[in-house]
Amino acid sequence: MNRKPLALLLAIALPLHAQNNAADPALTIPEPPATATLDNTTVSPAAANPPAADKTAAVDPADLRIGFVNFRRIMAAAPQREEINERLEREFGVERDALLQAQSELRDMERQLETIRHGDAYNELERQVINKRRDVSRRDSDYRDNINVRRNEEMAKLQKMIGDEIISLAKEANYDIILNDIGVFYVSERADLSQQVITRLQRKAEKP
Repeated sequence: MNRKPLALLLAIALPLHAQNNAADPALTIPEPPATATLDNTTVSPAAANPPAADKTAAVDPADLRIGFVNFRRIMAAAPQREEINERLEREFGVERDALLQAQSELRDMERQLETIRHGDAYNELERQVINKRRDVSRRDSDYRDNINVRRNEEMAKLQKMIGDEIISLAKEANYDIILNDIGVFYVSERADLSQQVITRLQRKAEKP
């Protein structure tokens, strides 16, 4: 294995990023926090505690096991997405059907209004159409807000489930680093060079 490019990869991959999620036409999926997982503990770059002293010995980059996951692909292919859709259909199906019925009634009223000449009947129907439009707009907004909140909640649970599975796989297969599309998803303690850098800085600070 060519060790120099691998060492360079480890050096440039230190900034930890959160994975963007697959686009969904009905919602914006909340992004995971900008943290990476270091063995059993989720830590932020600024708050990471140094690993134990016996785990800071230099590691040959050629000995590290590195894997990659495409989080967007996993999110899109996860069978749990279908379960989420079915759950939301049960929760919001009645509300959605009622909204569709109201929209259909509004279209019928608007078509009828086009066939009536101006006068008392026209003015009365126009008033009803205006009120119906307001009612349909409000119900549509409430429906979208409610279903998006619930969908975001379910997608956040799915994100966590996928993250847990990735970390479990990494540990079972003895991977040291798991990369994703834009950064580092998981780092084992033996691959973390932070304490070694801190030690070198401390030694440099002690020099006269």
